[in-house]
Amino acid sequence: MRFSSIKMQVVLIAAIMQLAGHCAYGFEIFDGVVYKHKPDMSRYGIKPILILYDDAFWDKGEDKKELNRKKIVETAKKIPRASIVCIDIEHLGADKLKEVAVLIKKNAPQSQIGFYGIPLREYWASLAEKSSQQYKDWVNKNEQYIALIQEVDILFPSLYTFYPFPEQWEKYAIENIKQAKIYGKPVYPFLWPQYHDSTILKGSYINGDLWRLELETCYKYADGIVMWGGWDMIAWKAEDWKDDAIWWAVTQKFIVSNKI
Repeated sequence: MRFSSIKMQVVLIAAIMQLAGHCAYGFEIFDGVVYKHKPDMSRYGIKPILILYDDAFWDKGEDKKELNRKKIVETAKKIPRASIVCIDIEHLGADKLKEVAVLIKKNAPQSQIGFYGIPLREYWASLAEKSSQQYKDWVNKNEQYIALIQEVDILFPSLYTFYPFPEQWEKYAIENIKQAKIYGKPVYPFLWPQYHDSTILKGSYINGDLWRLELETCYKYADGIVMWGGWDMIAWKAEDWKDDAIWWAVTQKFIVSNKI
């Protein structure tokens, strides 16, 4: 999904990088939310991230099954120095994604890149016994991405919420993070304070206790998080920022209590 222009993101990230720089140590929180009128997240220790969607790599109306190598190179050359970059291309196989990674790293060598949702997210398989065929199939499926993962700097698994069951979510998250951790690279899961749009709860906000559990679980097992959200899945537009949102109050308390 694409909700903001690459030019706007590049200008914002370049400005923030100049003012604050990027801290390479400790648990990190990255700002991927798309709310209108959101505050300056850097005031809370939340760092910028450049998320590149399909429209950064293909022209409108193009066949997205084939790579537009010229546009990939053009996009890469616009990436601000020392940026953290998440590439969100969800329809291509591992081989073509690897080619995208190689082109970007060649033309933006000072950036750190990764792909959204790699390694692959699994919900029910992550809850299954490790000896089960379901769990083994998930592990085997992720092996096709080993060559791609060798080309990236960061892993961005997706840990979005599907059901209002905290214990299930915690186990699912831990297993998915463990799948990412085996590659020895920083792991920054994507978290969304709303329910995934594939469920009956589509777009509704999760409660504060569950959001707190999600933050704390990632703090314990991952290297940081990317906060995503703020897109109205029904009206299909960015939501207005709300300072009194429960998820935001919980996030601020989490940042203070963990001295992030």
